[in-house]
Amino acid sequence: ARLARAQGALKPGDEVVRVLLADAKRPARSGGGATVPLRTFVEERGEADIIIDAGCPLIDAIHAWAAGTKRGRRLLFRTENAEYFLSVKARLAARGWRVEDFEAAGRAARR
Repeated sequence: ARLARAQGALKPGDEVVRVLLADAKRPARSGGGATVPLRTFVEERGEADIIIDAGCPLIDAIHAWAAGTKRGRRLLFRTENAEYFLSVKARLAARGWRVEDFEAAGRAARR
């Protein structure tokens, strides 16, 4: 809010609402290596006014799509973020899916 005011971006009566769109269950890691769920990390520090858990809707959408393919319970997933991959893998595993790294799969498996 301070920056917006300093730049003249806010008019009288305007207010700033900080919204975080993220996988709220993703671990946040401190410099010392301790982990805590991102939601807890953000709430304890007051870093956002609203937290939208993007992980839940995304998992629901992937699950709905995958169930409609009728091609088994195995998914190849591509992302460069290792924590995100593990989070998606764990959440879909809880629903009975086997998630594997797209890049590690052979060409035949990608078809």
